[in-house]
Amino acid sequence: MHRFIADFYLIMEVENTLSGFKLATPFFCFNDVKEYMQIFPTYYPYGVGGGIMDSGINGIKLNLLRIMFFILGKNSRYFLPGISGIYISRDTKNENNSMDR
Repeated sequence: MHRFIADFYLIMEVENTLSGFKLATPFFCFNDVKEYMQIFPTYYPYGVGGGIMDSGINGIKLNLLRIMFFILGKNSRYFLPGISGIYISRDTKNENNSMDR
């Protein structure tokens, strides 16, 4: 099937394509919500008004994310607005050193 550059992939498509890999980061590219929030504020030089970027997640949204991640763990990615994550080969013998290659 031909895909257009603006098409978005579903999480199931990513998992099928990467069936030889396992998800190493359960919340975007991070271990949990707390680690994700520690990257903000961050410098984002692109687009109109680029500069310091806040997460835009606070109060109720932040608490809902925490609760969702607490209950669902890595399965919370099915409800997140993005499908980013770090995947490692299922054949990796030593997971602690897999990112050092």
